[in-house]
Amino acid sequence: MLDYDDDSLVTNNHPSSLLVPTLLSCTSKKRLDGADVLTAYVAGLETQYHLAHEYDLEWHVESGWHATPTLGIFGVVAATANLLDLSPEETEHAFNIASSMPAGLRQNFGTMTKPLHVGHAARSGLTAVLLASEGFTADKRAFDEFVSLYMGGHDDTRPELELEHDWLSLYDTTYHLKKYPCCGNAHAAIAGALELSQDYEFSTNEIHAVTILAPEFTKSDLQYPNPSSGLEAKFSMEYAVAKALVEGELVLGDFTDEQLDNEIVEDLRQRILYEGNKDIPFGDFETTVEIELQCGTTLQTVCHEPPGTHENPLTDSEIESKFMNCATQTVGRTAAARALEQLLNLRNVSDVSKICDSLRR
Repeated sequence: MLDYDDDSLVTNNHPSSLLVPTLLSCTSKKRLDGADVLTAYVAGLETQYHLAHEYDLEWHVESGWHATPTLGIFGVVAATANLLDLSPEETEHAFNIASSMPAGLRQNFGTMTKPLHVGHAARSGLTAVLLASEGFTADKRAFDEFVSLYMGGHDDTRPELELEHDWLSLYDTTYHLKKYPCCGNAHAAIAGALELSQDYEFSTNEIHAVTILAPEFTKSDLQYPNPSSGLEAKFSMEYAVAKALVEGELVLGDFTDEQLDNEIVEDLRQRILYEGNKDIPFGDFETTVEIELQCGTTLQTVCHEPPGTHENPLTDSEIESKFMNCATQTVGRTAAARALEQLLNLRNVSDVSKICDSLRR
């Protein structure tokens, strides 16, 4: 439930949250080397990019669907079918079987059910592949029907997948890794607030009010102005910005139920106004942060590219530190460091199950 994953402006989901655990689980079925796993990962990622690029994903998301499971399940099918050497016919059946399984509503963001979406889709995609590998069948039109129903119902205008387009360039410019462990729609505001705090070195006691003008589409995810749990806080613009200004950073431990009792953060949260700008197009994260100080001075900045995006990527050191912070909580520092060393050399690992061994409690 960390919500600290990768993100894509094209797929509008978190591709690796399904692909990585599913591919690692396949190491229990056969011996797999790192190159095989990387190839399968790319197949799953590319499948999601093609589907999102060709179909009406904006309609899908704005209608309330959570694209991580509803799109990601097909990435899982492509990746695991590749890894487990399914035939073209078996793979086709796997896609059609999986078409009866996608589910996930954005309304459940900020609850335990949001990460359940991801686990359910990962399991369902792999189940479809395993069933197909044993001769289980589905109607060959099921996947087309899924696209028609879930991607806008535009059956008469639905394009064929154009596999020739340069998906990798699209990936390079739209894929990013989260720097902060909360909803990505808040990251531009967080970065802008921290920039002002660092540049002007004011204390939170000096803040009179904070105004955030972010794209209107961000508000559908950031739906908890007054969060009552750590999970809701991950989807609260007001809490995330207040916590960042008070602490000077955001870490995993900032999003627990106990942290909501911080009176300084709570006081500042109540002085934050978060508004939506309908003029900013879907997928653009241009966010204006304005901080009015008690002395009457007003500070303002506009953030277009928060940390972790193509134009403002995380450093290798930041990515490695992020992995260690997450993994250490589960398996301890020694095992996490061993797994990190193996992952950095994944292409040359002869048996990926050894990495899984390192990550087991």
